[in-house]
Amino acid sequence: MNYYIFENIKDANFYPISATRATTDIRIGSGTFLDRITTLISSEDKLSLFVREEIAELTQERHPEIEVNPQEVTHGIWLVGNVFWTADSIKKIVHCSESKWFYETSAVGYNLSKSMGKSWLKQGGPPNSEFSDDIEIRDLSCDSVHYIWDIIGRIPKILEEEIERFDPNFKIINDPQSVHTVGENKIYVDETAHIEPLVVLNAEKGPIIIEDNVHVYSFAYLEGPLYIGNNTVIKPHSHISSSIIGPVCKLGGEIEKSIFQGFSNKVHDGHLGNAFLGEWVNLGSGTTNSNLKNNYSSVKVNLGQEEIETGKHFIGSFIGDHVKTGIGTQLNTGAVISPCSNIISNGVSPKYFEPFSWYVDGNLSSYRFEDFIKTAKQVKHRRGMKLSSKEISFFQQLSQ
Repeated sequence: MNYYIFENIKDANFYPISATRATTDIRIGSGTFLDRITTLISSEDKLSLFVREEIAELTQERHPEIEVNPQEVTHGIWLVGNVFWTADSIKKIVHCSESKWFYETSAVGYNLSKSMGKSWLKQGGPPNSEFSDDIEIRDLSCDSVHYIWDIIGRIPKILEEEIERFDPNFKIINDPQSVHTVGENKIYVDETAHIEPLVVLNAEKGPIIIEDNVHVYSFAYLEGPLYIGNNTVIKPHSHISSSIIGPVCKLGGEIEKSIFQGFSNKVHDGHLGNAFLGEWVNLGSGTTNSNLKNNYSSVKVNLGQEEIETGKHFIGSFIGDHVKTGIGTQLNTGAVISPCSNIISNGVSPKYFEPFSWYVDGNLSSYRFEDFIKTAKQVKHRRGMKLSSKEISFFQQLSQ
C-alpha cells in the first residue's frame, strides 16, 4: 500500500515550531507525528510526504529514505500529518475505496485512486489546496490537533500510551542513600541511564520514562507523566513534571507541562511552564516565562498571521529553533519567539518576535545573518554535528 502523509494547510497553527520543519516532524512523545504513523503501517508499505515547498529540501535531508513532494502518485491512502493516528482509524480508510474522511469539520484522510490523486496534484495538491472532487464522505473518530498548545494538553494521554511500549524495570527502593520512587504508575529507566542517589521519581500522577544514557544528578525531583529522551542531562535540584523532553538536552530549574523538541538547553534556575521549545535553543540563567495572567483571563497568542484566542488560562511560551535568551530574560504569557532570534531583556519582553530578531532591553533590530550562521555552526559543532548547506540556504531565505 502507498501512504501519502501531508501537512494541513493550516500549518501556521503550529508556529514557530513548524517554521523550520514539517508539522509531521513535531515531537509528540518519544517520537514525532511521522514516527507514530510508521509504527502503524507495514515496513513493506511505501511512504511519501507532501510538505510546504520552502521546507521540502530540509525535510528530504531529514528523511533521505522517503520521497518528498513526489510528482507522480498511484492509488493510496492520504493522511493529514497532525493527527494522533491509530491502527483502527487507518484500517477504516484502507477498507473504503474512493472515500474522504472527516473529523468534525476538517478532512483528515482519503482513499484515492491513481486518477484522483493525479487530479489533486493538478489542482495544486497538498498542502496548498484541499481535495475538491466529488467523492463519498464519511465521518471518522480520531484525535486531531489544531494548535501547538493542543499537543501540550495531551501529554498525560500520550505518555499513558507510550509506557506500554516499555517493560517497567524500576523497583521501589527504600534505601535513603539511593533513588526514591513514589506512586503506582509505571516507571521505566533504561539500563544505560545513570540515576544518582537521592533522586525522587514520583509516578503518582503518571508514568515516567527515562531513555538511554540519560544522567540525572542528585536531588532532582522528577514527576510523571514525564518522558526524558536519550543523552539528556538533568542537573541537581531540578523539578521537572508533566513534560516531554527530546534527546540531548541539558535541563535545570523548574519545568512543567512543556515539550522540548530536542538538542536544547535550560540549565539554570528559572520557571518554564506550558511551553514548547524547538531545537538548538539556549535559555540563559534565570530566564522565566509567565504561563498565567494576573487577571486569570484567557491567553491570546500571535502565530504570525493572526492573534488566536486560546480559551485557556495556562499558556506559556513558544520558542523556535536557534533562539537564545540572555540572563534574567522574562517571557510574557503566550510569547512567541520566531527562529534565529536573540532576546535579552531586563523587563517583560514583547509577546511576538519575527525571525532573526535581535532584542536588547527594548531596542529591536535584525540579527545579522553572517553572525547567526557563525553561532549556529559553533552550536552544532559542540554536539559533533555540522550545519548543512541546505540549512544555510533555508535560513538565508528565512532572514529575508
